[in-house]
Amino acid sequence: HLAVPTRVRAVAERGGAGFVGISNAENYRRQGAALHLLAALTDWSREQSATRIYLQVVAGNTPAFTLYERLGFSKLYSYHYRERVLS
Repeated sequence: HLAVPTRVRAVAERGGAGFVGISNAENYRRQGAALHLLAALTDWSREQSATRIYLQVVAGNTPAFTLYERLGFSKLYSYHYRERVLS
């Protein structure tokens, strides 16, 4: 197991597992840490009886999109945030 500063939120429900907020410390990027993390998340998903997994990726995160597409993920839909400033 790698000791990489990583953050992820996971949920498993109705046969699926989802992962949001995935991030690695900058100095660990492009070193295979994400591959190990996704392998561990896939194992966890199987333990939860999930038959499919999904990721939420921030638009514009080209390196993440490239990696996930290489691993067989495809874009399902898009989302966006709305903000209101409170005075």
